Amino acid sequence: MDFAANLVREDLAIFLQETEELLQLLDEDIVKLEHGGITPELLNEIFRAAHTIKGSAAMIGHQRMSELAHAMEAVFDELRKGTRSVDAELIDTLLTSLDTLKALKEELESSRNDGVDISLAISMLRKTLEKGGASPPYGQHLQWKATKMLQGTETKQKVQAALAAGYNVFLVTAQIDKNSSWHAVRCFQILAEASSLGELICSVPTQKEIEEGKADFSIKLLLATRAEETELHKKISAVPELLELRITERYWEDEEPIIPPTTVTGPLQKTMGKTRQSVRIDIERLDSLMEQVGELVVNRNRLAQLSKLLETKYRGDEIIDELERSMIQTGKVVSMLQQDIMKIRMLPLEIVFTGFPRMVRDLARKAGKKIDFIIEGQETEVDRSIIEHIKDPLVHLLRNAVDHGIEPPEQRVAIGKPETGKITLSAYHEQNHIVITVSDDGKGLDPASIKQAAVEKGIITAEKAARLTDTEAIELIFVPRVSTAQRTTEVSGRGVGLDVVKTNIEALRGTVMVSSEKNKGTRFTLLLPLTLAVLSALLVEAGGTLCAIPLADVVEAAKLPAHNLKTIRGSKVIMWRDTVLSVLDLTTMFGWEKPDRAQDGELDAVIVKGGDLKACLIVDSLKGQQDIVLKSLGNYLQGTRGIAGASILGDGNITLVLDIATLLSTAVGDKYRRQEYAGLNSRHDDRLVKIG
Repeated sequence: MDFAANLVREDLAIFLQETEELLQLLDEDIVKLEHGGITPELLNEIFRAAHTIKGSAAMIGHQRMSELAHAMEAVFDELRKGTRSVDAELIDTLLTSLDTLKALKEELESSRNDGVDISLAISMLRKTLEKGGASPPYGQHLQWKATKMLQGTETKQKVQAALAAGYNVFLVTAQIDKNSSWHAVRCFQILAEASSLGELICSVPTQKEIEEGKADFSIKLLLATRAEETELHKKISAVPELLELRITERYWEDEEPIIPPTTVTGPLQKTMGKTRQSVRIDIERLDSLMEQVGELVVNRNRLAQLSKLLETKYRGDEIIDELERSMIQTGKVVSMLQQDIMKIRMLPLEIVFTGFPRMVRDLARKAGKKIDFIIEGQETEVDRSIIEHIKDPLVHLLRNAVDHGIEPPEQRVAIGKPETGKITLSAYHEQNHIVITVSDDGKGLDPASIKQAAVEKGIITAEKAARLTDTEAIELIFVPRVSTAQRTTEVSGRGVGLDVVKTNIEALRGTVMVSSEKNKGTRFTLLLPLTLAVLSALLVEAGGTLCAIPLADVVEAAKLPAHNLKTIRGSKVIMWRDTVLSVLDLTTMFGWEKPDRAQDGELDAVIVKGGDLKACLIVDSLKGQQDIVLKSLGNYLQGTRGIAGASILGDGNITLVLDIATLLSTAVGDKYRRQEYAGLNSRHDDRLVKIG
C-alpha cells in the first residue's frame, strides 16, 4: 500500500481517528435519510463527511479509499441538487459503499494489505447515478487565460525569497487523462507528491477549488525545493492516469502565466477545516492518571486522619494548627483534581449509540419488519470504564426487540396496531446513576410460554412453575437456555443473550429490570453507576466487619426504635415514611458474628435503594462518610453476590464495598416488585408493593 512520502506515524494515527469519527457520522446520517429526515443541513453534513474522507485519503496516498469516497460524494451531491431521490435501493448502495470504506480503514489500521475490492461499490454507485439521470460532478473547466490577468506580486516575492535561500523553484504543469473519473483525486495526489519534496508556493487550481469540485484535467503549481528536477519528475509521474508532465525553471518569463499565491496547509489539518480547542490523550495514560488520583485520595484520607490525631494530642500547638490548615487546603485541591479527572473520563453515550440505527435498520429489513427506531438522551455522559462494557448488552436487547418484540406488519394491522413498530433507546441521569432503557411496542412477554419453556428444558418443575406469579415468570428470561422462540434465526432463539446481559450488567455493579404487558410491549431498564473508580461512601460496621455503602445508594441513615420492627410471614419489616420496607441485618446475611442488641433500644439503620427496590439495613454502628477507591477482590471472593469489591482506608484498614442493587435483588427481589406495568414511555416507578 503506497503512502505519501512525508507521512509520519502521528499523521496516520490522526487520520485513522478522524476517519473513524466521519464513518460513524455517515453511518448514522445515511440511515436518517431513509426515515424521511432529509434537510439541507443533513445533506450538507453527509457531503462534507465524504468530501473530507476523500481529501484526507488522497493526501496520505490511499487511492482506493479516496476514489470510493469521491464516488459517494458524487451521489450525495446529486441528492443536494435534488436530481436524485432517496429510496431503499439507494440507501442499500450507500451502506454497502460505507461498509467497504470501513473495510479499507480496518485494513490500514491493522497494517495488512488484504486488497479490499472497491469495484462492486463503485459499480453500484455509478448505476445509481445513471438511474438518477445524472453524471458525476467533475467540476468546472478552469480558464488558464484568466491567470495571466492576475497580478502575481506576492508570488514573485515568495519565489525571490526561496531563490535567495538556496532553493530550486520549479513550475510543474501536469495533464490528466480526460477519460479519468478521478481527476480531482489525481490533482490532490500531485499536490501531495510535490509537497513531500518541498514547500508549495501556489497552485492552479488551488486546494480549496479542488475540494469544491472545480478541478479540471490540468494542474499547475510552483514548488520551492532542494530536490533536483529528476527526483521531482519521478515523484509526480508515479501518479496514475497522468498523460503529460512538464517541469521547468523558466517560470519568470513573460510568456508563462504568473500563478496567484495561495496557502496549502498540511493534509490532515486542512481537511478538518476547524481550529480545535482540545487535545487527544492516549487511553492508557488517562487510566494511569485515574489510578494515581485514586492513590492520592487514599493518602489524603490517611494524612487527614493523622492530622486529626496530632491535633488531638498537641492541641494548641502552632505548628500543628498550621499543619491542619495546610491539610484542609490540600484536601480541597485533591478533591478538585479528582472531580476534574472524573469529568475528563466522562464520554457521551452517543459513542455507543451511534451504530445502533444502522444495526436495527439492517435487522428489520432482514426480518421483513417496519420499525421506527428512536434514540433519546445520547448526550448523557458516563465514565469510559462503564461505556466500554455496555455495548454488548444493548446489542442483545435491541436484537431481541427486533426479532422477538416487534410483530410483522400484517400481524400488527390484524390486532389494530400501526404496521410500523417502535423501539426506543433512552438514557438519563438519576442521582449518581445512569439509567438506560430499551423499550418496544411489540407483542410483549407471555408468562405462560416462558414457564412452559423453562419446564421443557428442565430448569424448573411443573409444580414450581404453577406457583410462580407472572412477574416471577418473566424474570426467567434471564436464566440461560430459556427461549420462547419458535425457530432459531441469525438474530436470536438459541436461549442465549439475556443471561449474558444480566451477568455483564451485574459485573458493572448494575441491575437489569424488565416490565412487560401482552400486546403492549416490553421495557428493559439498566441501572448503572456513573463510574467504577473513586466513589463517596458511608462507612458502617457489622459483625466486626467494616463495610462501605456507596452514597448513591443511600436514602437516609437513622436510628430506629427496635420495637418498631414487625414480623410478617417470617420476614422482618418496618414502617418507614408510610412505606413498608424489608429489614435486612448484614450480620445475618453474611453469616458474621452477631452482637447482642437490646430489644427495646435504638438500632443503627441505613435506608438503601437499588433499582426499584428499597430496604432497611441494620448495622452495628455508623462510621461516617469517606471517599474510597474501589479495588477488585481477586479470585478468592470475586463473584460474591452483594459485594462489589474492597477498598483500603486512610488508616490502612480494609473495607468491603457493598453492591446494594445485587444485595436487594437477591434478598428481597422475591418479595417486592413493581406495583403495575407503568407504560413504555414513562420513567421508572418507585411504588413498591408486598406480594408475598
